[in-house]
Order: sequence, then structure tokens, then C-alpha cells
Amino acid sequence: MVRSLSQWTKTLSFPARISPNKSSKESVNIHQVSPTISPTLSSTSLAKNNEINAVMNNNNNHASLSEVNQIYSDPESEKAIMSSVVYCIHHKEGCKWSDELRKLKGHLNTCKHDAIPCTSKCGAQIPRVLMEDHLKYTCPQRRTRCEFCNKEFTGHSLENHLGNCGHEPLYCENKCGVKVARRHLSHHKATDCVKRLIGCRYCGGEFVADTLPAHHAKCGRVPVHCPK
Repeated sequence: MVRSLSQWTKTLSFPARISPNKSSKESVNIHQVSPTISPTLSSTSLAKNNEINAVMNNNNNHASLSEVNQIYSDPESEKAIMSSVVYCIHHKEGCKWSDELRKLKGHLNTCKHDAIPCTSKCGAQIPRVLMEDHLKYTCPQRRTRCEFCNKEFTGHSLENHLGNCGHEPLYCENKCGVKVARRHLSHHKATDCVKRLIGCRYCGGEFVADTLPAHHAKCGRVPVHCPK
């Protein structure tokens, strides 16, 4: 993934003596430059230290490299900054890398927590460590099969297919407890479901199918044999 210098240094953490595992009260996003950070800095550079501290104070201790470069334009100061030891910008996600700032861009080319474009070109930016799961389960361009009819779809097409697949088993809406393939559900409800409504051929009343025999036993219009 190609980044400009300002993009991959938007939020940096300078370790100094602070561990990234400590509480937020003890850690900072960027170590403010102190006149004692390098005994070789010129008096001009030391004055510029105060300028960058002011920039960081105005931005809640965040500074992009472009802002730093606007202040540190001389090679001596730039070298000092690029030699500063920083944590990976993804250290809060679990990356343990720390090294000189100049090496950060190279690290991000392999950092498993850095986001890169989906390799199936769905347009999403996915951390490397999550790419395998994305390609297998969530990528709209992945190739997958419907578990009911076994036809192949893209992930996007499958979302539209599910809920309409004729082979998907569904519980009968009449609550008879039977599961039937969606394509056979209408026929089941009309002819086989024990909870469907059936009209009594004698009195014309409607009854649930599994209660009809009991109704016939007491229906006043059911013909009976003459005992004689």
C-alpha cells in the first residue's frame, strides 16, 4: 500500500521510558522534544524544539511529519527526528515493533496490523492479519456456495439469494412443527399440514385438520345409521 510520508506518521508514539502497555495517563502519543534530547543540536535547533512543542500542545500531543518538517527544515534537525525511536502506529492493536522513525515506512509494508486493499478487489481496506477471514467469510467478491442448493455465488449475490432459495428448509407457518423446503411449503400447507383449515362437508364449518374427526363425532349434521 503506497502512503505519503504524512499519512504513515499521522500518529506516532515515542517510547522513551514509557511502555505502550501502561495506562493512558502514563503514556503520550508523541514525546515532546527537549533541549537535552541531543547534545549536538544547535542553539537554533533548540529554539525550534519549543516551536514543535507548541504545535503538539495545540494538537493534543499529535503531530504529522509534515508539521515537523515545516519547523525542522535543516538537515541536522531532520536527522535527529528521523533517528527518534518510535512505536508502530498500530501498537494499540498489538504490534510490538519499535525502531527509528526512518524505518517505520518499511515496517508498515509488512506489519500484520496495517490495512491493505482486499486482494479480491472488493474495495475494502483490511488489516493483513484479518485478510484470510475477510476473503473467506465477508468479502463481497468471494466465491461461495449456498448450503441448501449447492449453487455457487459471489458473496454479494449469495446475500440476495439467501431468503429466496427454494431448497432452504422452513418451519410451516401453521406451527405444525414440520420443516419443509421453501418450494414445497405452499403444497404442504394446502394438502398435508395437520394444522390447515378444512371445511366440514356436513355443516360447512371450518376446523383444524387434526380436530376434524372429533368434530364429526359430535356434528349434528353427520348422517348416522338407523339402529333398526
